[in-house]
Formats: sequence, structure tokens, C-alpha cells
Amino acid sequence: MKLSVCLITYNHGRFIAQALESALAQETNFEFEIVVGEDCSADHTRQILVEYQQRYPGKIRLMLPEKNLGANRNFARTLQACRGQYIALLEGDDYWTAPTKLQEQVDFLDSHEECAICFHAVRVFHEDGSVAPRLSPRFGHKKISTIEDLLGLGNFIPTCAAVFRNGLISEFPDWFYTLRIADFSLHVLNAQYGKIGYINKVMGAYRIHSGGTFSAASTSGNAHEVVRTYDYLNSYLDYKYDRTIKAIQSYWLAVDYYRKGKFT
Repeated sequence: MKLSVCLITYNHGRFIAQALESALAQETNFEFEIVVGEDCSADHTRQILVEYQQRYPGKIRLMLPEKNLGANRNFARTLQACRGQYIALLEGDDYWTAPTKLQEQVDFLDSHEECAICFHAVRVFHEDGSVAPRLSPRFGHKKISTIEDLLGLGNFIPTCAAVFRNGLISEFPDWFYTLRIADFSLHVLNAQYGKIGYINKVMGAYRIHSGGTFSAASTSGNAHEVVRTYDYLNSYLDYKYDRTIKAIQSYWLAVDYYRKGKFT
């Protein structure tokens, strides 16, 4: 199996069909599977997924726990079920906009053995239209980055844009399950084993809505969660990038203080 799409979802009944259709529409010269972790949604997400799996039994595999696992355990469990050489991430409220996305990223990783991760630009939009859409990364990105770039700049890899080599991480540390921003930590863990490649094309859409997790949290809560995440990463990486991490933590705390009006 060349690639697995790791699709995690919870209460995405309004969006999940669009996410699945965008994955099913991928045009590739290799076999891929779609592994879906559905974490006991309170809406009709699971029913929609079962219907899709019955229509595409050879393509879609469902992970259906009997009780809610929580976002990160559902994420880790679904990742560990993926059988492909590569894993592409997709959440149930996002979708892909280019049918060649997977092919282009697999071709990139096949031809860049030094890279552990490949990503591309996405369109970020607010479901309610309250904010004008923008691109992420905002100002483009260099073709090849390192773990130090990722730590120092923050998470420049949109979740639905990431494809990475499977098997780089055998198991997740215990603290991983306590985080609200698991994708960033996953990218850092993977980036220990190779560089990060960028394709300068918009091939996905990232949706911000009231039911989202991190995007819906308070700005102050976000800042402190980022700082906490960096504390765990710093320890895990044996303080190899301590100066870089301390600098980005200081930035986040300064932004938080400014927005609270503590700076005049």
C-alpha cells in the first residue's frame, strides 16, 4: 500500500461528505486507502460514514470505537491503523481542492529522500464569512525546511496539507494525549527524522467554524496551550533547541499580554 489517508472526525455531519468526496476524487497511479477514525459523534457523522463504506468497501476502512476516546487518542489510534508507506492527514471538516494533490506529494517524497514531510498551501476560510479568506502559509514558504524552522516559526503546516513517511514514530509519549494541538507535535516528532518539503500550490481548504477545537478556543487559552506544548517538546528533544523554543514561547506570552491590555 503506497499511501493511507488518515481522516479523523467528530460531529462533522455537515462536512464529512465533502471531505470524503475530496479524498475519493484523488487521481493517482498507486493504491491508497482511507482510514477513518470516528469518535462517537453525537450527530449523524457515523451514519454517513457507514453508508460511504458500504459504497466503497475496498477503499474506506472505519475505526468505530464503542465509546469516545478523545481527539488525540482517536488520532493516534487511526494513525496506527494506517498501512501505507505514506500518510496523508485530513480532518472531517476540511477538504482537498486538487485531484492531483496526493500524487504530487508522493512524487515529491519519492524524489526527496531527505524529507520526512511534505506540505502545500491551503485556503483558510471562516464558515460564517465573517473574515475574508486567506492563504496558509500567508506569504509562501521556502522549498525545504528543518525541525528548527518548524519550532522557531510555529506550525506552518496546515493539517490537511501534510503527507509524511509512515513508521517514523513507534509510539507517542504520554503527554501527547493531553495536548490540544496534536498535529504540530506530530510534525515535530516526524521532523526529527528528515526535512520538510513545500509545494507552492493551493490544494486544500481549511475551515474555521464554531465547532472546531483549537480555532474556536480563546486567544489566551491558545497562547498558554502553545507554551505548554513547547515545554513538552523541549524536554522530549533533550533541550537541543532550547534557545529557539524559549524565544517562540516568549513571543506567544508577549502577544497574550498585549491582547489583554497589560502593555501600554
